[in-house]
Amino acid sequence: QFFELAQKQMDQYVIQPGDALTLKVYSRDGFKLVDVLNNVRSGSELGVSMNTTNTNTSLSDDTRYLVDNEGFANIPVLGDFYVKGYTEAELQRVLSEKYSNLFVDPYVICRVVNRRVFVFKGGLASVVELNETPTNLLEVIARAGGLTDGTKAYNIKVIRGDYKNPQVNLVDLSTLEGLRKAEELLL
Repeated sequence: QFFELAQKQMDQYVIQPGDALTLKVYSRDGFKLVDVLNNVRSGSELGVSMNTTNTNTSLSDDTRYLVDNEGFANIPVLGDFYVKGYTEAELQRVLSEKYSNLFVDPYVICRVVNRRVFVFKGGLASVVELNETPTNLLEVIARAGGLTDGTKAYNIKVIRGDYKNPQVNLVDLSTLEGLRKAEELLL
């Protein structure tokens, strides 16, 4: 029961202070908008790019928006917007509603882009970016270089939560049950 609850919570990552968000806004359910603020080029009028081969013209394409300590992010056009506590899907829906006053049938894609996992193997450490959601423990271990001969596959610890009171899950990858648990353990 505990494992199922933790898995459901990790399926739906909740935006927190310190997160970095990317935001793409499209009109008419996917028609790309020309960003009059970010695509200013010499020879262009009102910031609209005159380069017709530029196909990457969505609003705020790769700009990152940091969530401050109070839970606000400075979202284009909307200004400081409270994002703490939303999942990515919920925030996309809310922002679509907010942008509907400005754009026809807005379509919003919002992603948390600074999620990562620290993997310690003996004296080595690596950082694995969690770009795909959800990601399981086996994928993270594979991205970190896999298990070596000296790695204790029977004693893998997954540490989550507050550093002052962490939640520690022990995973044994030397058994089939442990492999199943690692595949289901979402990060």
